[in-house]
Amino acid sequence: MAIALLSFVTTACAPSQARTAEQRTFLNLSLDFIGEYQLPKMKYKDTPVGGLSALAYDRKRNKFYTLSDDRSQFAPARFYTLGLSLKRSDKGEIGLEKVDIEDVTFITDENGKTYAKGSLDPEGIALSPKDTVFISSEGIPSQGIAPFIREFDLKTGQHKQDLLIPDRYLPNNSTKEEQPPRGIQDNLGFESLTLEPGSLGAASGDPFRLFTATESALFQDRPHE
Repeated sequence: MAIALLSFVTTACAPSQARTAEQRTFLNLSLDFIGEYQLPKMKYKDTPVGGLSALAYDRKRNKFYTLSDDRSQFAPARFYTLGLSLKRSDKGEIGLEKVDIEDVTFITDENGKTYAKGSLDPEGIALSPKDTVFISSEGIPSQGIAPFIREFDLKTGQHKQDLLIPDRYLPNNSTKEEQPPRGIQDNLGFESLTLEPGSLGAASGDPFRLFTATESALFQDRPHE
């Protein structure tokens, strides 16, 4: 399992300068690969560390949170807290020296119980300014399990709220001609999750935007066979 470190550079105009629609849409951004760290095969507090599908940075605490995509098969659904150590070479270049797993947090449902085996497919994680994390699940449409985006307490993993998912993303598992299959496809749902840039600097009660995307077309949007 590898964790890569990238540096992010953006060139922005001063607020007083007018920008064209093209400049606002196509920002001058770049990424530089700095290095990677290979996590050894290991267990942490009786959980196998692996399948790390998403990463969120906590600037206030200088920690990272990474989500396991384990469907509660090998251990209850969870995310880990990571500490990263950086090093500077003789040439002054910054690299990734070590990644330490510092904690594991099990997420719970609205009844305060950890998720049952095979009841979700966690993929995306985003840290909010409310000291909570949002987590997306692709669901398992073939088993009638809908995708979700839910908010959890950062420290305890306790369920806080569900975000409303439009019906067009939800499976109906119908084979009737008048109700063709609808919603996300298996393992092609809400893979990503992120907050609008600048949202983490907002006050805890201020609104913010959350973004996700599906990996592929919905059932109803596929080309007709």
